[in-house]
Amino acid sequence: MFFVGLDYSKRFSVATVVDGKGRVIKQGKLENRRVEYEIFFQDLKKVKAVMEASRNYHIGVELLEGLVGDIKLAHPLKVRAIAEAKIKTDSIDSLTLAQLLRGNLIPEAYFRNREEREKQGVLRLRSFFVRQRTGIRNRIHCLIDGQREEIREGTKRFSDLFGKKGKEWMKSLELPLAARNALIDLLDQEERCGEKIKNSDKQIKEFYEADPDCKRIASIPGFGVYLSVLAKVEIGTIDRFKSASRLCSYAGVVPSTYSSGGKTRHGKILKTGNRHFRWCLVEAAIHGLSDYGQIRAFYLRIKRKKGSKAARVATARKLCCILYRILKYKDTYWSYRTKKQSRLRLASGVAT
Repeated sequence: MFFVGLDYSKRFSVATVVDGKGRVIKQGKLENRRVEYEIFFQDLKKVKAVMEASRNYHIGVELLEGLVGDIKLAHPLKVRAIAEAKIKTDSIDSLTLAQLLRGNLIPEAYFRNREEREKQGVLRLRSFFVRQRTGIRNRIHCLIDGQREEIREGTKRFSDLFGKKGKEWMKSLELPLAARNALIDLLDQEERCGEKIKNSDKQIKEFYEADPDCKRIASIPGFGVYLSVLAKVEIGTIDRFKSASRLCSYAGVVPSTYSSGGKTRHGKILKTGNRHFRWCLVEAAIHGLSDYGQIRAFYLRIKRKKGSKAARVATARKLCCILYRILKYKDTYWSYRTKKQSRLRLASGVAT
């Protein structure tokens, strides 16, 4: 059995092959073309390979497919913790990966298939356009705040300044030439971003309709079409998490813990999880407060004790646990609630 460590970069990659005893068999710098990989691996059989989960890792995986038997993705942060080195080169990194693979010490990262990557791309592009539109709207507010008093006061007539009537009012304003041209350009960019967001929403709606798991997630208070698809795509396969607490750790909604000398203290939440999934859970927790049910009651109970920020995070963690059980057992929120209440009645000895 041979073990290959691949240090992948944009144009070139370094591959190192070691045998079962850790001896280096061959090492080479490869241009990222299929033909060069075929030449390098043509004499090798029974090969396992590993590479770090970088931004464009899927290109390296596609280059290796069919040439090696098994491909693993290494978690970059965890590999760095295992094999921290003061001298760092592509050759050393490649050799380190190969040796870790030989010793079965690779902390694996989740490999997304092509369909999941495409969905993730649509969701994150929508997020980019939303951030861009928010920046443009802030710029428009700043521009209007620099005008005379009657114009600033005029904005108060609109509940939504960027609604149809609000935009018509802004376009009709008599401003200095430079300010008017800037306002028209900003409004044009804002409308273009809105069109891009609508196009993304159509695709996301199609993802939602085609995936039963998304509809199950949407039954949870606070989750709409967009958040349910985002949660499903960022989670991927629920079977890769052994418990709800593992999913909460992945989201980064668990508190840091300091324990020493018999004393334990919990600090702020971890920031090493999936930030997109964490944002999704916090947004769902905020939206879920409009539902006068268990989620709102839980939030208010924590808020009285620890404040609104801690309550939002705790509610996000609770939603994450509910989300895990719904995906794991192919259930809906209300069916889950009914079963939980039945279990509580049985545990307390009350007849159902």
